[in-house]
Amino acid sequence: MTIAGRALVSCAALALLFGCAAPDRPAPPTIQHYARRPLSGPQRELVLIERYRGERGCKGAAYAAARRYAQDHLDAVVSEPTQPERVAGAVRNGRFRLAVAQAAARKRCREVARETYREVNDIFTGEPYAGLRQRAKTGLEALGG
Repeated sequence: MTIAGRALVSCAALALLFGCAAPDRPAPPTIQHYARRPLSGPQRELVLIERYRGERGCKGAAYAAARRYAQDHLDAVVSEPTQPERVAGAVRNGRFRLAVAQAAARKRCREVARETYREVNDIFTGEPYAGLRQRAKTGLEALGG
């Protein structure tokens, strides 16, 4: 080995000794952070319904979250109920409430289902909501009340 080669080896050894260089190792894996996009309204509704279906009992935390969502969403769309997009939002809210009632009925939470079906009938009056009321009526009849 030449003098220049030995000097290079000694410099590399000194750098390792003093922590200025690291032995040849693969770099640690990089952690990639992904931005989570917020759920759209329909996606969130599906998540809330699925959580309620999987919840034990009739009126737990998932049920409360679904009710809160329905109330907050309804408050947002009823300010001007004559605008077509507001009516469509109210119809979507009614469908969500019907899905909660159906999930409750499947879980044998009959009183929760009855209460929710009756709310649909009480809240959604007028011609644009006749289909919602019909579905609520059918649900109540299936429950026997």
